[in-house]
Amino acid sequence: MTAPGQPLGVNEIMALIQAEAARRYPLGQASTADIFPAKRKYALEEFLRLEGDAFVKAVHQGLLRRDAEPERCKIYVQALEAGRMTKADLLLAVRWSKEGRQHAVKVAGLDRLHRIRAFERLPLLGRLLARLDRSGQRRR
Repeated sequence: MTAPGQPLGVNEIMALIQAEAARRYPLGQASTADIFPAKRKYALEEFLRLEGDAFVKAVHQGLLRRDAEPERCKIYVQALEAGRMTKADLLLAVRWSKEGRQHAVKVAGLDRLHRIRAFERLPLLGRLLARLDRSGQRRR
């Protein structure tokens, strides 16, 4: 613990936040809506900073305005952990699902990614974009 009057360190701040969250939401009682507030527009980073179960639940709460079904959540988490799906894949699938289109929640940067993925599906243009992407990755 730091001395009185001294600024708190990151670990101390995190401990205070976790203690307050545990006090407010005893284990099993917090819904995703309490943790991930509904907004009309999000930044992509608000989702991407989360991992695993928290990411999947936030995507459903943020884009569909409801909690993810437990079994579907488990499937998505396993797919993410196994590398069969990326976070971008899940965000795109949920946002442009029938239910996602009805809610039409904006995520800055996701529309651009959606257009790029649509172009990648075109036979000739898709191969060209993939080649450009591979050459860009080699330079990094």
